[in-house]
Parts: sequence; C-alpha cells; structure tokens
Amino acid sequence: MSNPQTKSSRVCYILGAATLTGHWPRPKLGDMIIAADAGWKYLQGLGWIADAVIGDFDTAAPPPVDSRRRMCRAIYHLPAEKDDTDMAAAIQLGLDGGCSTFYLLGGTGGRLDHTLANIQCLAHLAAMSRAAYLPDGEETLTAIVGGGSVVFPEGASGTVSVFAHSGSASGVTLDGFKYTMVNGTLTNTRALGVSNELAGGRASVKVGDGTLIVVFPGTLSANLIRNEA
Repeated sequence: MSNPQTKSSRVCYILGAATLTGHWPRPKLGDMIIAADAGWKYLQGLGWIADAVIGDFDTAAPPPVDSRRRMCRAIYHLPAEKDDTDMAAAIQLGLDGGCSTFYLLGGTGGRLDHTLANIQCLAHLAAMSRAAYLPDGEETLTAIVGGGSVVFPEGASGTVSVFAHSGSASGVTLDGFKYTMVNGTLTNTRALGVSNELAGGRASVKVGDGTLIVVFPGTLSANLIRNEA
C-alpha cells in the first residue's frame, strides 16, 4: 500500500484496544507509533516503542510506571468527558507529526459503535488528503473522497465492495471489475456496490463527488491517489 500524493511520506501506526487482526507493513525508521488507551498492551508483543500513549484510560490503566520508559516516550491523559474518541485524539497527534498515511490497528471487532467511529475516522482522513487503512481480519477498509481513487495492480484478485459513506456519491467509476460502472451514483441506503470481483487486470475505483468506503482483500496492494489526472 502506498501513500497519497502529499509532501510527507511519514506513516502513523495507531494501536486501538480491540484485537489486532489483518495485514499491514512494518514500521520504518521515522514512522510514528501511537497507542490509543488500552492499545499500549500490544506494544511489547510487537516489539514496538510508541512515540505516545494517549487516552482517558477507561478501558485499562496507563502503562505501569516501572515499564513506561521501555514502552513509550510520552503519555497524554485525556478527560473522560470529551467530544472525540481516543482513536481520534491519536490521529490528531499523527497529523501534528506530519504523517500522510495512517494504519488504524485494533480498530474493529470490539464495540460496534467504536468500529463505526473508526470508519468515520477514515472518511475524515480522506477529506484531509491522507491515506488511511483499517485492517479487519482478511479485509482492509479505506476511504476516498471526490477526485480520489483506489488503484489495484494487474494480477490482483478477490472481492471488493464499495459503499457510499456520504448521503450519495456521484461520478463513481469501477474499472477492471466483473461488474463495471461509469459515472454512476451510489447512495448510503442501497448496497449496490457490495461483493464485486477483480477481473485480473489493473483495476480502479474512482469517485467524482462524495465519500466512498472501499473494502478489499488485506493482502492486496492498494494505491490511494488524490486528484488523479
């Protein structure tokens, strides 16, 4: 998976409190790692040191004092009564750190309301011209907004589903799939784009206006491109 067309190539990995499942690349030197609330419990198992742990710690207490230096560089305590989720607060740290690509790990499979909130985070990041991925088992979710596209390389196979996240999404073009669409419209009240199949050649999902959520096999490489010519 590659970055959108933005100045920075720094990647932000955020660990949520749900079970870590799915596929994602290994962090590279200079990338940012953040644990949201109880997500810090995964750090030692992954062998990662977080740039920050942030949350209101209602799910779990913060890291023990005697192990903090081995696990993270900073801890941010948030109030329990707040407008944003811990994941959203972690995303803001990543944005402040100049990251252009985000992996929201452990963001599905727990509480359904938090899963939906994390899908909204994908849409928020897409609106800011950031690439964002939400791994979930063998699938990965991402979002694109008007002028954006998801491109799959030649030879890719599997099932891809496309959903309107906004009330409607127009100028939707699905190329390289079993079921194609040219300048179509999807709405958030009809699952017209569910369970499409990659045809084996280069494939793309594009949207002219509105926001799409795209679900694709997590093992695939998917390039998010903003304002592709």
